[in-house]
Amino acid sequence: MHNRLGFFFTISFFVVSVLSCTCPCVRGELRFGLIGFADSEADTIILRRFEKNENFRNVRDTFFINDTRYSRSGDTLKLTAYSGNLILQVDYDYELFFPGSQALIRISNINEIQTEQSCGIFSMDKVACENEIRSCQINATSTNTTWFNRIYIRK
Repeated sequence: MHNRLGFFFTISFFVVSVLSCTCPCVRGELRFGLIGFADSEADTIILRRFEKNENFRNVRDTFFINDTRYSRSGDTLKLTAYSGNLILQVDYDYELFFPGSQALIRISNINEIQTEQSCGIFSMDKVACENEIRSCQINATSTNTTWFNRIYIRK
C-alpha cells in the first residue's frame, strides 16, 4: 500500500509539473528607427560591436551593411528587414556609423527584462515570447524604448 501511494504521488507530481511549467522567453532584440536621415544617408551602415561596459575600447566585430530596407513616415525611417548583423542584443555595446551623413551613434547599457511564459502541455500560450528591452543609452543619454523594443535615433 505504501509503495502504491508513493508511486501515485510521484506520477501526480510529474503530471502537474508537465502541465504547469514556465519557460524563459527568447532574448530581446533592440530595433531602431532613424529620425532626420535622408534615404541616401541611411543606405549604408558600418556597425561595430564592442565588449559590454568597456567604454567602447575592445572591438569584437565590424560589419559593413548596405542591404538595409526602410519604410518612411514623414522624417522617420523604420527598418522593415533586419540583417542578422543589425540585431542588437544586451550582450554588447554598439557603434553605428552612417558614412552618408558622417553620423556616429553609440548604443550602450541595453537593459533587458527576463520574462517567462506558461509552457505546459495544456498552456494557452502557443506563441514564443520575447524579453522586453526597457532602456539603453544613445550617445551616453538614457533612452526608454517604445513598443516592441524600439528606439529612435536622431541625426
